Amino acid sequence: MSCYYHRPGPVSPQSIPRHNQKLCRSPQGPWVRRHLVVNQFDQGLADWPWTFAYLPFEHSKDLADQDKSVELLNQLSAESSVEVATAHRDTIVRFARFPHHNEMVGRTSTPEEE
Repeated sequence: MSCYYHRPGPVSPQSIPRHNQKLCRSPQGPWVRRHLVVNQFDQGLADWPWTFAYLPFEHSKDLADQDKSVELLNQLSAESSVEVATAHRDTIVRFARFPHHNEMVGRTSTPEEE
């Protein structure tokens, strides 16, 4: 599943519905991100939009998506984006989730996550 909220901080109504305090999720997200890459729609983009096109991979909790994010951004030679994507991937490897979302979704952080 894709998470569209990226960092701790102000939360927009588009990111998190006020009344249910759950992260927005798109059931179409996994299909869309794979469709984009498999059909090479990303290949027609100028350099800077690629980073945005690959965000669903970077914000996924699926390790294969995280690996794909790092791979795709490495192909762009987008060093700062690769560093961020690698940090996201390392977080998923370590915790299998994004601990900075815990408070927003009403989940208690483990001692290791704090």
